Amino acid sequence: MEKYDDLQSQALIKRLKEMHRSQKTKFHEKSAVKEQQSIHHYKLSDSERVLIRSLHLKKYRYQHKLFLIEGLKPVKEALLANFPVESIYISSMLDESSKIEIIGLSKNFFIKIYLISQKEINRISSLKTPEGIIAVGKINEKDFEFLDEDDIPALYLWQVSDPGNLGTIIRTSLWFDVKRIFISPGSVDVYSSKVVRGSMGAIFHMEISPNIDFELLCDRAKGKGIKFLAADMSGNKLSEFSLGNRWILVFGSESHGLPKKIIDNADYLLSIQKRGYGESLNLGVSVSIFLNELLYKDGEG
Repeated sequence: MEKYDDLQSQALIKRLKEMHRSQKTKFHEKSAVKEQQSIHHYKLSDSERVLIRSLHLKKYRYQHKLFLIEGLKPVKEALLANFPVESIYISSMLDESSKIEIIGLSKNFFIKIYLISQKEINRISSLKTPEGIIAVGKINEKDFEFLDEDDIPALYLWQVSDPGNLGTIIRTSLWFDVKRIFISPGSVDVYSSKVVRGSMGAIFHMEISPNIDFELLCDRAKGKGIKFLAADMSGNKLSEFSLGNRWILVFGSESHGLPKKIIDNADYLLSIQKRGYGESLNLGVSVSIFLNELLYKDGEG
């Protein structure tokens, strides 16, 4: 009799395990369906297409407070940084694993994801050969009121006009853990698609303040004892300089350098020593050399 009871118990346990596996399988199937439903098959209306295409231009980016994030890497970085994203458009050109990853990263932020044709992606993209994913990010303009200690060290860029250079500088700054960049009026728009792509998503992990007058920044910084280091060919050798990390490093435009008012107000003028032949260095390369010298020399590395 006891043997019979044991067999019954084993059979019951086996049945319960089978029921559990069955319920678990159904749960995963429902979860998968739910995830698939997060992407909506969609056809853009003419007005939506016009709005998205208008974001190719600075005027409309700031009018609508929106900008384009193009490519898988920049979109992923925006989501990882919890950057405010309004919507994401995906085509069948994007592989399935990338689609699942994007859904997973965005599911907690109530972001609308639309599956549209590659033809539609081509029509709204600023690229000749888009990857198959475009997001629309939100521009959050903040008034610059004061400098925090966390803002230092920082960069100030005077009338930088090349979007590729600006993107590279943003990417380089994040590499060296410099997470604050101030940009003067008359510079390339930080939210242009070329800058965003050039930064490889670094733009979403830092605080960048465009349209900042030098006089305003100078007033805020010098009241806190923060020094201005200006990159200029007439300056002292960078390799012989050491100051700690309470500074704002200033770079001028690719073609004209820094104006007299900045040169006159700088605490130090610094330059990279030339060993070989050439007229000048690329701006992005110069920023890399300066940050490496200044930060690693003072024990930051």
